[in-house]
Amino acid sequence: MKLVNLRLSTRAPAPLTALDHVPPRRDGATRRQVFMPELRAMVPVLELRALVPGLAVAGPLVIADASATTWVPPGWAALPDRQGNLLLEIASP
Repeated sequence: MKLVNLRLSTRAPAPLTALDHVPPRRDGATRRQVFMPELRAMVPVLELRALVPGLAVAGPLVIADASATTWVPPGWAALPDRQGNLLLEIASP
C-alpha cells in the first residue's frame, strides 16, 4: 500500500484580541509609529472623511477609511476629491 495524497482541514474559534487604543490629538489626528527601511517615525493617521476635498495633505502620513488604509510616503501628497477618492502624486519640490 502506498499513500499518495493526504488532506486535512480543521476549524476552531480564534480568540478575539483588543487593539491598542490611541487617544486622538487635539487636531483630530492620531499618531502611529512607522517602521520602514527609509523611515522610522511617529506619523499622523487621518480619517479620509475628515479631509477637505481639493486640499492636499503631504506625507509621511496614513489615511484610514472603513474599506482601505493608504500610506502616503515622504515626498508625496494625497489629494481627496468630492467622491472620497484619493489622488496620490509626488509633491512639488
